[in-house]
Amino acid sequence: MKVIAIIPARAGSKGVPGKNIKPLKGKPLINYTVDTALSVPELDEIVVSSDSDDLLNCVKNLSLFCSKRPDNLATDSSDIADTILYELNRAEKRNNQVYDYIVLLQPTSLFRTKSDISQALSLIYKTGSNSLISVIKMEDPHPARMYYLDDFKTEGGTLNTNIKSLYSLFSEFEDVKRQNLPDVYSRNGSIYITKRSEFLKTKKVMCKPSVPFIMDKYSFVNIDSEIDWLIAEALIDSYDFNK
Repeated sequence: MKVIAIIPARAGSKGVPGKNIKPLKGKPLINYTVDTALSVPELDEIVVSSDSDDLLNCVKNLSLFCSKRPDNLATDSSDIADTILYELNRAEKRNNQVYDYIVLLQPTSLFRTKSDISQALSLIYKTGSNSLISVIKMEDPHPARMYYLDDFKTEGGTLNTNIKSLYSLFSEFEDVKRQNLPDVYSRNGSIYITKRSEFLKTKKVMCKPSVPFIMDKYSFVNIDSEIDWLIAEALIDSYDFNK
């Protein structure tokens, strides 16, 4: 199997400005994902895709390809599938190689190991699924304890748009004891793997049937805000990226 890994890292970020090159315990955030990817023998090609020269300079001397993507692929509204297609086409022409699988590694979900990526690849090979999505088990808060807000309804059914009311996302489980709730899982953004053939058909990273790859509790961190950054700082010293 030939596998390409794409690491997309835009310059812009509203929640944590410049987060992809911001030092996390003395090391640029992007480098955590890059260093892990470089340690995975199953990855035949690793591409860091960015609109930022500063970011690409952080990794340019490493054994990977630094790709300066067009500005139209690096906006807040850009579809990641367009970036993947752009980088896949360039890599296949550059290397005269057709890849069987595409691995997407987001640098903001840094808590992953080389064995996580290797095991995820082994799983998708074994199952023959069109895609693999890394997930974590939800403990607390469980989605059964979550609500959305909507207009308040009086006993007669009249809507009052000035008052909001709580409506359960899963009303059938609202009063079920925690230990009796069904297990649920959430995407953590750490590892996505897609068959090239299916990606080209659908232009989607998640192509059914999908298989889940369950990761450990550390991997819930996805840095989108300053609070996420502080959590990552608190956890990183006790995390073994080499296991």
